[in-house]
Order: sequence, then C-alpha cells, then structure tokens
Amino acid sequence: MKKENQQISYVIDKACIACGACKVVCPKHCISKGLPHVINQEQCIRCGKCVTRCWRNLIKRQSLE
Repeated sequence: MKKENQQISYVIDKACIACGACKVVCPKHCISKGLPHVINQEQCIRCGKCVTRCWRNLIKRQSLE
C-alpha cells in the first residue's frame, strides 16, 4: 500500500440516505449499514471506490495529519 494512502481517510456525511451504492463497491466490505453508513477506518484500504460511486457526493476524503 502506498504511504500517502495511509494518511487519508474517507468519511460519509450525515446527509447520507443509506442507498447502499458505496457499500456494494467496497472491496473490503468495511462500510456498515446505518443512517448514515459508516466506514470502518481500520479495514478501509483507501481505494476511493466509494467516493466515485456516491451519486450524492457525500463521501469526503480527509487528511489524518
């Protein structure tokens, strides 16, 4: 895994409507159902697939620094 990927996280905004689009594309299945959905940061590989799939643009990349 690239070092720069370890210094970011993805967070789902509270405006999430729980459509499940992000959950379906996650290769590590680390997005748990809820309102809003929640990304398990320990399991996430930071691939960004959830970000590109969210049609409401509610998943944001954040720096851990």
